[in-house]
Amino acid sequence: MSEVTLSAGIRSNLISLQNTNKLLSQTQTRLATGKKVNSAIDNPNNYFKAASLTDRATGLNGRLDAMGQAISTIKSADQAITSIRTLTAQMKAVAEDAKGENDAAARENLGTQFNELLKQVDQLAKDAVYAGVNFLQGSTVENTDPALKGNQELTVQFNEKLDKSTLNVQGFSVGRADYGEGDAPTALSLSGSELGLTNVTIGVHSDGTGAKTSTANEVFFGGDSYKADMDTLITNIENFEAQLSTASKSLANNLSVITTRQDFTQKQVNILNEGADKLTLADLNEEGANLLALNTAQQLGIGALSLASQANQQVLQLVG
Repeated sequence: MSEVTLSAGIRSNLISLQNTNKLLSQTQTRLATGKKVNSAIDNPNNYFKAASLTDRATGLNGRLDAMGQAISTIKSADQAITSIRTLTAQMKAVAEDAKGENDAAARENLGTQFNELLKQVDQLAKDAVYAGVNFLQGSTVENTDPALKGNQELTVQFNEKLDKSTLNVQGFSVGRADYGEGDAPTALSLSGSELGLTNVTIGVHSDGTGAKTSTANEVFFGGDSYKADMDTLITNIENFEAQLSTASKSLANNLSVITTRQDFTQKQVNILNEGADKLTLADLNEEGANLLALNTAQQLGIGALSLASQANQQVLQLVG
């Protein structure tokens, strides 16, 4: 079958109309997507540059979630420290009451209260867990509880690439020193060499019947040397509180760093997305004007094509 023969005028108008339709389709796509670059075919250079910026923004967005969780973890530890300081203040008050109490039986009762406060501090420290991390169960004192091993520090990732930019938040150890046997009371210890903390131990009330035992951590509230013992105990409590304050400051500094990086990352994500948009987004006002112009051109093209075919129609009338 032979091809249809078109006159030069009709062919010229047809090509012009086809180009108009192509541009019209492109403009409609830009208006529908809001982008002037929808694939590498549209503009390879801009497309791949924008993809790189978008990929980095996506990676940083993922880091923002982890930063938020790290902030919550530190806040949980800080709240635990505040609560422990409330308990240690009560412990110091009990020791001061015992120092001023002449009755041995009354001091024994105060010693029992003191031991209970030690127990509560230990339990509070173990309960200060957020998302599996407990900054109060540090690595400087060996943990016998498998659930607590290795969860005393947290590495916060700031860069979209792994380990490119990080902050390692170190924990410390608050817990009862396990030197006793059976149900014997155990001293409370605080340590954390990673934070520059010095091991501090708060002695316990001995349940003995008279003289102090050979364990240096035990304090006999009912003994004759109770005043000197209470002075030592109060000093140890104050040292314990000072170490808690040092640990709290370290966590606060880390919190400040993470918060600053979180704010920077949020702004960086916005900048990256904005840069990608500049490379790919369409000017909708311009595209709207183009659509109007192309619709007009399309109508004119159809009219021109009709005029170009009138010569053939006149021949048809002669033949008819």
